[in-house]
Amino acid sequence: MNTRRSRVFSAFGLVALLIGSLAIFLVRPPGAADADPFPSSRDVMRWPFAWNSIWNLPVGDQARLVPAGLPASRGMGLGVDENVIILEPQARQTNIARNSAGWSWQSTRCGSVDPGSVVASNVPIPADFSTDPGYLGVTPNMAGAVLMADGATVLQTQPFHVCGAGGVATSEWVYPSDNLHTGDGIRGAHGGSGMSSVGGAVRVGELVPGGAIRHALKLEIDCGRLCYYNGGEADGAPGYRWPANKADGDAAGRYRGPNPAVQMGSLLVLPPNFDESQLQTEPARIRARALRDYGGYIVDDTGWDTHAIATEWSPDGRVIDEFSSAWGFDMETSQTAGCGDGSASCQWANDIATMFTTLHVVDDNSPTTVGGSGARLAPCAPAFADGSGGAPAGCGPATPRVADGVSTPPVPVTEAPAPAPETTEPQPPAAEEPPTTEAPAVTEPPSTEATQPAPETTEAPTTQPPTTQPPATTTTVADSDDDDLDDGEVVEEAAPTTSLVPKERPDRVRRHLERLFQFWLQRHWRFQPLRG
Repeated sequence: MNTRRSRVFSAFGLVALLIGSLAIFLVRPPGAADADPFPSSRDVMRWPFAWNSIWNLPVGDQARLVPAGLPASRGMGLGVDENVIILEPQARQTNIARNSAGWSWQSTRCGSVDPGSVVASNVPIPADFSTDPGYLGVTPNMAGAVLMADGATVLQTQPFHVCGAGGVATSEWVYPSDNLHTGDGIRGAHGGSGMSSVGGAVRVGELVPGGAIRHALKLEIDCGRLCYYNGGEADGAPGYRWPANKADGDAAGRYRGPNPAVQMGSLLVLPPNFDESQLQTEPARIRARALRDYGGYIVDDTGWDTHAIATEWSPDGRVIDEFSSAWGFDMETSQTAGCGDGSASCQWANDIATMFTTLHVVDDNSPTTVGGSGARLAPCAPAFADGSGGAPAGCGPATPRVADGVSTPPVPVTEAPAPAPETTEPQPPAAEEPPTTEAPAVTEPPSTEATQPAPETTEAPTTQPPTTQPPATTTTVADSDDDDLDDGEVVEEAAPTTSLVPKERPDRVRRHLERLFQFWLQRHWRFQPLRG
């Protein structure tokens, strides 16, 4: 009798649980419940640099946005450029030896080490850490960052490689160091732009279920087709713009992009009214929120028809391994936009294409208006655990965004039309131009780098995913010293949307209810589901 009564009460409990869960899911948008609340402090190892670093300041709500006009990539859906990040100042100290392989496809970095030539001394690298084997491509960029024994100075070098656990560490160039606590995070070992090896990389623990990326990203595009170059630019920086301090060494002959706003160092963002519910995969929605609130900087040239993103490879793990384990498919994918096989990898590729083709350039991004003008779209960086390094009071939105609890309501988007990129047939990967060998291993060697392609490629897509563009009206803006607009140039101002709350996906609700029901059956009737 007691057993029957217990089962009756359990049944009523199950019904209540299902109803409550259904109600929660119907009123809560995808990703909102999973994302952690905005933290009150940050760990310098996971969230470094000054609060007003280019990576930490959210986009301004009055930023002047210019459509980037990027096409979906046709060589791969997404490439990955891994940054080797070692932040263990107490680890055993070793030297980094020079290798002469550079970006040659005929040489290996571990096979061309010169033990007598030291690039950097007394560098803390754990004895059990290695980047060999398993790296992506043949000669990946491998921008490296190592925290020195003082716990603040970040050594930056490229191309950085550790030849087996306990083996020799090797690289070729050393770039300006930065301070993990107080630095601006700008200078570093990305050879195309001279930008940071640490800032902007997707870190371990960010692109996972329930994760959040609270910083700007590093993006890489095919600059040969898409980056603009004009040797007579008034700013004296042909092919690049702040915060980049250079372009690729062959930019004058290689860069032929049509849009003056798209250069090495450009800050690209998703418009604040971008509807993330159109994306099919949750990791894409996490990434979209970062691109909307913080954006992403162009830091390198992929060298062929693909877009790429920078990720962490460290003693804590590899983002690419974490991603495939968490989501069941690879971050780097040879699937391209227009694929229709229904796989998660195909959905991810289409999501990536949707985001890249919707990106806009923050045309008023400058040292005095980082992220563009206006109030911040997301909260500013909190203090470190010791109370230092936090943003001043009032930095950030006054009203939380409904979708994720950390940002502002919709704001107007000021846009200027951009010319469409030229269309060309997919080309094979460009051979990497090695840096000149005359310069010693000090700062900023001239180098042209490319994210190495996967061995396999796919056919060009037949269609591109639709992009969401708001209706526009025209207005006239004055010229400023930090943009490429002319006096009196006509721009477009998009109308704000009415809501940023994405709609719930019905299959998400169904899967949740099925899991709850299965769990309840196992708990009360020892039911075991059939396994296929």
